[in-house]
Amino acid sequence: MQKSDIMMLLTKINWNMKAVADAGLKRDNLTYSQINVLFFVRKSGGRVSQKEIEEYLKVSHPTVVGLVQRLENTGYIICERDENDKRNKLVSTTDQFEQLVKQLDAKRAANNERLLEGLSKQDLDKLTVYLTTIYENSVKRRENSL
Repeated sequence: MQKSDIMMLLTKINWNMKAVADAGLKRDNLTYSQINVLFFVRKSGGRVSQKEIEEYLKVSHPTVVGLVQRLENTGYIICERDENDKRNKLVSTTDQFEQLVKQLDAKRAANNERLLEGLSKQDLDKLTVYLTTIYENSVKRRENSL
């Protein structure tokens, strides 16, 4: 397999995973990008600034503003001005999201099992190393291009 084939395969995997996730999340009025924001906020203690979301997702401020507004409209997060710095907006998850998260965690775990079916522990360890290296290389490349 050539290097270009590997990169295209990774791209196709990403597209498929996003399509499956979007289809499953549609009934909850969520998208794959939005769920990434929600899980980041939750993983970070339930409250982060919009700037932290931008840095985590590596996307622009307007992109985060749109994601956050849609999530706030659906009731999954609330936004407040930072009392210490009025320029910052703080994002917190709501009880409505916390109720949904249990279902999403179970779905995500089942989906991950299906995607990784047939891979041994050793295969997964190697794959983790390989994908981490590719990711780190992509981060360096992106930083050098900015």
